[in-house]
Amino acid sequence: MNKMLNGAPFEANDPKGTSFELASGIIFDPLDPDPDLMTIEDIAASLSNTCRFNGHVLPGCFLSTAQHSVLVAGLSPGDMRIQRYALLHDADEAFGIPDFITPVKKRFPAVKTAQKKLGAAVEERFDLDPATYDIVKAADRQALYLERRAAKNRKHEARWLEWLGNAEVPEGISIVPLPPAEAHALFLEAYDRVFDRDLPITREWMAVQDGFEVELAEPVASP
Repeated sequence: MNKMLNGAPFEANDPKGTSFELASGIIFDPLDPDPDLMTIEDIAASLSNTCRFNGHVLPGCFLSTAQHSVLVAGLSPGDMRIQRYALLHDADEAFGIPDFITPVKKRFPAVKTAQKKLGAAVEERFDLDPATYDIVKAADRQALYLERRAAKNRKHEARWLEWLGNAEVPEGISIVPLPPAEAHALFLEAYDRVFDRDLPITREWMAVQDGFEVELAEPVASP
């Protein structure tokens, strides 16, 4: 019996043989991405189950790309165009082609091309502004610094400041790594705030969420 996809034989809808099943059950081709098939639920599922640093973290520690994404938004300016891009800056990684470490990725130009195509599809689906990339990248480097402090051993700590580039050392924020289910809930709550309520991820909001310890001038009682 032939496999079926959207009511038709699977093979007829997957001529390249490169499709796979998302968490929701949607069949998706990462080499020919359809923006209409990209859902925030699938993004949240994948990113919350993906460990940062390719899993090379301290034993017993799990730090997800979902929590990373919320942190990047929190370190970014409050302009909503920037906030939306920041929260979904790694969303392309949810669709079958995970990120490579930079030195290796340079050896695989086809992978870089496919990742860019996925990124463009995410931008189209969620109406993101790629002109905000450089601003978000600075926050991404700040997040990486905090993540190394939370999840890595300190053998190369002296180099972490070099890797920050021109980004400032983030002060007054530290990470409490969350397990996947909690990171999933945090990410969806952040998405609701940024995309549905049109509100930025602020230090005050982060201070009352699980996953972060934030120093504030005055305490905050509720989100």
